[in-house]
Amino acid sequence: MRCQSGKTKMDTTKRYPYRFATWMEIAAGIFFLAHVSGCTSFERMFPPKKEAQTAGIEKQLHQIASSNAAIRQGMKEIDYHLQTLDARIDRLEKDLDKFATRSELYKKLSPPMVVQKPASRSETAAPIKSLPEKARITPDGGKPKQQVKPKKATQPERLSAQGEYERALSAYKEHHYDRALRYFKRFLERYPHHELADNAQYWLGETYYDMKKYPSAISAFKNVVTRYGDRDKAPDALLKIGYAYIALQDIDNARTFLKKVIKDYPFSDAQTKARTKLKELKNL
Repeated sequence: MRCQSGKTKMDTTKRYPYRFATWMEIAAGIFFLAHVSGCTSFERMFPPKKEAQTAGIEKQLHQIASSNAAIRQGMKEIDYHLQTLDARIDRLEKDLDKFATRSELYKKLSPPMVVQKPASRSETAAPIKSLPEKARITPDGGKPKQQVKPKKATQPERLSAQGEYERALSAYKEHHYDRALRYFKRFLERYPHHELADNAQYWLGETYYDMKKYPSAISAFKNVVTRYGDRDKAPDALLKIGYAYIALQDIDNARTFLKKVIKDYPFSDAQTKARTKLKELKNL
């Protein structure tokens, strides 16, 4: 019987070799999974849904932070423009106060106008009738000629501030630089606090710049910044100072003033040009 049972087992193994191998593979797989489960946690193999939710929240927070940064940048630009408008309004109010004061002073000092009635026709004709006959007849028997009084030389009509500025700017655009210099200087002497004074000072510098008189141009542009630093032409004047130093081959000073444009007027069009010029100067 023992010999038969042993023979039977051997016969079974020989008859079903594939079924035996399959069970061996299953046992090995179970052993491998048990080993892996002991080394790797279940949470690491199958991450929970909370991690995906956390990643989504972090992404939304990042987007909100970016939006807040953009809003803060926009608020800075709005605040800069509001400050510029406030400065211009204050300047206009001061000009109006000065004008009102001068108007009142002029009214007090000027004497009242006295309108004289024109003489009547009879009053003007009476002296002529009373003249003796000889006085009205010339020696040659003719009528006396009327003496023509010389006309007084009329002075040219003085232009308004706007008219003088436009005349100077027109001379510059027509390349009459000497005339433009004279007109711009005259305007600044007469109207140093006018709303167009910063423009006149700036175009004075542009005139020198086009004449290649770079030191004079730099001086004129610096006056724009020192006298009218809160007005529209100040960033452009700083930019042209940098350009003038480049023309004089003074690269260090050129970089200094171009960087000043970016620092002092970060929201102006001039700062974009200053950045471009600084990139070009890196190769020098």
